[in-house]
Amino acid sequence: MGQQTLDRPTADVEEHKYRPDGPNKVQDCTDNSCGTIDRAQLDKVLSPRDYENYQKYEKSEAAKNGEYFHPESSVGKMMNNFSIDDFGYKGKLADSSDAQDQPKDSATKEGSQDSNLFGDKRNDIPGDKKQDGASDNTKEEAKVDDKPKSEWDKKIEASGAFTVGQAKDAYNAAAADKNGIAIIIGSKDTPGSKELLDKLPELQKENPNLKFMFVDKDAVAQKLAENPNDKSMQNWDKWIKDSQKDCNGQPIDLAFTSVQSVKADENGKVGPDKVTSTHWTADINAGLQDQGRYAADATARNLANANLKLDFTPPANVPKAETKEEPRKEQASEKPNTEVPKEETPFLKDEKEQIDNKAKEEQAAKDAQAAKDAQAAKDAQARDAQAAKDAQAREAAERKLEEQKPKEVDTRTVFKEGHVNEALAKAKAEGRPVIFEVGISGTDPRQNHCGPCRDFNSQMEHRLEQTFKDKAVVIKIDPNKDAAGLSAIPGYPGRVPYSGAGYVDNQGRLQTVGGTLLGFAGADSWTNSMNQKIEQAKEQIRRQQR
Repeated sequence: MGQQTLDRPTADVEEHKYRPDGPNKVQDCTDNSCGTIDRAQLDKVLSPRDYENYQKYEKSEAAKNGEYFHPESSVGKMMNNFSIDDFGYKGKLADSSDAQDQPKDSATKEGSQDSNLFGDKRNDIPGDKKQDGASDNTKEEAKVDDKPKSEWDKKIEASGAFTVGQAKDAYNAAAADKNGIAIIIGSKDTPGSKELLDKLPELQKENPNLKFMFVDKDAVAQKLAENPNDKSMQNWDKWIKDSQKDCNGQPIDLAFTSVQSVKADENGKVGPDKVTSTHWTADINAGLQDQGRYAADATARNLANANLKLDFTPPANVPKAETKEEPRKEQASEKPNTEVPKEETPFLKDEKEQIDNKAKEEQAAKDAQAAKDAQAAKDAQARDAQAAKDAQAREAAERKLEEQKPKEVDTRTVFKEGHVNEALAKAKAEGRPVIFEVGISGTDPRQNHCGPCRDFNSQMEHRLEQTFKDKAVVIKIDPNKDAAGLSAIPGYPGRVPYSGAGYVDNQGRLQTVGGTLLGFAGADSWTNSMNQKIEQAKEQIRRQQR
């Protein structure tokens, strides 16, 4: 995924429907998926009037008959015509739009519309203090904005990562140390964000060739709501939305990390070069170290090729005036030096030769030590390469011995709840891709409130064994029946149905490829998508076995 253009996109809001789901619980369904939320969450999502209407609906016959409620149409309209291309998150978008409707006085904001994506003119994020010397009105606003930091903001600060307001510092620090930069997109409610922040101190130790920056997309949205003309926040907002998409261009609300290299232009101004890799959720340790080295190497090459003396400070506003040396006037008493230098006496020659010889000997010693150090480094590299080669040979021999042992053949293709570990072990042993589908089991509407889940069970479940026999290992799991098994599924918990494909890495963990699917748009569409992901997973397995 390359650096994005700076046009701000628009977002379609998907219609949500609600109905009671036990004490203080509410079913939140779209055309594409269903999930359970607290009443407190519903109160935040709906306007006061709509929430009051929902409370009246709970006591009505419509609720008792299992009909749904949503603000934009009459109570009782059931969800239909769902499509994978239409899913979204109305609650969050509604919060953002509400923030934009709040009154604001843009005249007291300082020059934010001239800022760019990399923070050359620093943009204050919510809670930052204003500049000294402001007018009385501006100082008064600063007092209002200077609120105590939330626990989430403290968590970001404790991670040690740069923030959006420190973007310029982050790129300059990466250039100064010839590092790459890992930019993380997340928020308090984005799955994987909290886990990734908890891991950041350790990730920074494990990856000294990367600088880390955490982009809180809620803070960006709030800043943009306060000042819609803030070009820097517009650029960040667009980059966030363009980055959090799957291969089909559909939005994904998961923690996202972009590893990039850094470059400098002819004026020494530092900015992003190119993306070396992208990673989803918090489980990014395995691929991050290799990709961090690639980004750092690219940064070092870029800065070396730039042939610039970089000090990462703003250039002086006023160039130094050129001074010309006046020709020296010859005094009357001075005469041109036309005398032939006298020949040095023998003892001066000997002393000079001794000094020259000593300098040559010191330089020769330095050259010899440098050559010795270079040879030692080369020998160490050769030993490391041989050790790695020997380790690979041992592993290959052990695998061969393991393969020669008589084993009980497991002919299953589909594994259900309670058998997730067996499925991963089989996929790892046989080098097969893995397909997973998380959804509520059954086709009876009285027992399964998730319409897309029922459609999958009726149209696809009976075809899994024959469709993917000899192609992949399939995990079909009900989230209400196997909480332990769900921990092995990357990116879950979330809405259902939730499906995707991947492979088992050398540590026995399931890694996804090609993004995940939320919802079910028919057996043929789902099967074609899984077949494409199987080919991507096979390529990752081949790379892992090299």
